Amino acid sequence: MAGSLTITTDELRTASKNVTDLNGQLSERLEDIRRKLNSLKNTWESEGADEVMQQFNNLNPKFDQYKRIVDSYADFLMKTAEQYEVTESTVKKNAGTLEFK
Repeated sequence: MAGSLTITTDELRTASKNVTDLNGQLSERLEDIRRKLNSLKNTWESEGADEVMQQFNNLNPKFDQYKRIVDSYADFLMKTAEQYEVTESTVKKNAGTLEFK
């Protein structure tokens, strides 16, 4: 085997939290941009301004879709850690019942 990879359940949980946090930060930034663009309506009145707003608003469904995808990945990491711990506990419990004759 060329190499091995070792990942602990704590690392999976940390990665899940980091992904969730970063996804939340991205959502906050996008909301900030949305608010700033909306605040420009009073001072930037032109067809170009309207087009910029329209294009940004057209991207909202994609932003929402990507947020859900990233959230589901973070959830997957957390569930993987939990399931591994359940499996490991079951193996340990069952190993204690082995009898060698």
